[in-house]
Amino acid sequence: MEEHAVETLKKMGFSEYEARVIYALLRLREADVKLISRYSGVPRTKLYEVLKNLRRKGFVAEIETKPLRYSIIDPEGFLDRLYEEKKREVERLKFEIETLKNILPALSEESNNAENYIVKVGTPRDFIKLVKKKMKSPTIVGYTRESEPLLKGLGDESYRSPFDFILTPTELYMPLNPLGTPQREYVVVVFTNPYIMEMIRLWAVEVLSPSEGK
Repeated sequence: MEEHAVETLKKMGFSEYEARVIYALLRLREADVKLISRYSGVPRTKLYEVLKNLRRKGFVAEIETKPLRYSIIDPEGFLDRLYEEKKREVERLKFEIETLKNILPALSEESNNAENYIVKVGTPRDFIKLVKKKMKSPTIVGYTRESEPLLKGLGDESYRSPFDFILTPTELYMPLNPLGTPQREYVVVVFTNPYIMEMIRLWAVEVLSPSEGK
C-alpha cells in the first residue's frame, strides 16, 4: 500500500522524498522531524530541506512547538486539492498549445524579420532587468501562479494568465516556461508583430482576470 501511494504521489509531481514525507504525515497527521524520518525513511539530513520545500508549496504547515511539529494542510481535502490543481495544469497546457498554434505560424511568416527573435537568460531577475528598459506605459503583464511573486504588479495592468508574458508598447516578451519554475536557463520569444501584440492585448483585457492591486 505504501509503495503504491508513494508512486501515485510521484506521478502527481512530487519527488521520492516529498512523496514519502507526505504519505507519512497523512498517516501521522502531526509529527516532529524524528518521527517523520522514522515513518518515511527519509534521512533527517535531507528531511529539513524536504519539509521546507513542501511548506513553500503550501502543502505542509509548521507548528510552533518544542520540538517543531509538522502536519499536512487540510489532510481530508489534500487529494482533492491535488486533483483540482492537476486539472488546472492540464487546462492551462491545453490553452497554451492552442495559443501557440495561433502565434507560431505568425512568427514563422515573419521569420525573415530580424526584429522577431529569441533571447535566453539565466534567471528570472535577468529577464526582468532586460524588459524593464522597454517597459514604457502602457505595459500589460500576465503572470502564472508560479510567477506571481515576480510579475504581479510589474506593469500598468496585471492579469492572472495561463502563461507568463510582458507586453510593452513596442514588444511582446513570452517565456516558454513559467518564470517561477526553476530552470537552468529561460528561453523567451520576443514578438514585434503588431497583429500578435494586439491579439494578446485584447485577449488579456477581455478574457483574463485582472490582478487585485499591486
